[in-house]
Amino acid sequence: MMGLSSSPYIAIKGTHLAEEIVFGDHKDPTNPFCWSSIRLNLPGMPSYSPLLPWVSKVRDDGTLAADVPRFVDDLRPVGPSEEECCLAAHTIATIYSYLGLQIAA
Repeated sequence: MMGLSSSPYIAIKGTHLAEEIVFGDHKDPTNPFCWSSIRLNLPGMPSYSPLLPWVSKVRDDGTLAADVPRFVDDLRPVGPSEEECCLAAHTIATIYSYLGLQIAA
């Protein structure tokens, strides 16, 4: 039956390519997914805070950048504010729709 349906490899590869297009240039300030540095907050570090994620993308102003964590086949747009989260969801939905992919974000 492998020849009659999409291979899991092709499906995952398509998803990764679509994410690359969605995220775009992370240095572009008009991009909702823009970020300037990666912050590590690992247990055992002197500056460790249990209130922050272990790894996060940070903007120039110190706020967390919008991102899209994936849980198996479900994408969840997150952002520092409700407006940023809505903009991230809109960007994801329009680009995935343009590429012909279904998304429930």
